[in-house]
Amino acid sequence: VSKAYQSLFDNPMGTTVEPYASYYYEQSRQGQPLADIRQFLADWRLIPTENAFKEAEDHIVFLLDCLVLLDDLTENDENRWNQARQQLITVHMAPWVSKYFSRLEEADKGLAFGGFYAGLARIGIGLFGLEMQAIRIKSG
Repeated sequence: VSKAYQSLFDNPMGTTVEPYASYYYEQSRQGQPLADIRQFLADWRLIPTENAFKEAEDHIVFLLDCLVLLDDLTENDENRWNQARQQLITVHMAPWVSKYFSRLEEADKGLAFGGFYAGLARIGIGLFGLEMQAIRIKSG
């Protein structure tokens, strides 16, 4: 798994699969999508603890952590936090997450020692599809 991780995400020759929203919009890191996500976090008063996460806020893992946090907050105020959760998914994740998971799956399949991240990507595609379906059902 560590060889696959290094090949996919920590390669000195360039990252094979970019886990940042900005990359899927602007082919660079730290673009407008990052600013938009930071504004979303500020609007909902979801300010990350300083140095708690080493990556930018438009990183896939950070955004998935936000979904977990919003699930926890939903227990206290369902309507308010469901609205935030829906906005995070539809505005800040839906336009690029499927592309990310598809690229991750394909890149990992191409590795002689791959397979683990391709499996995670398939799970991500399925779960994100269920999230989008649930939003459509609630909205419709």
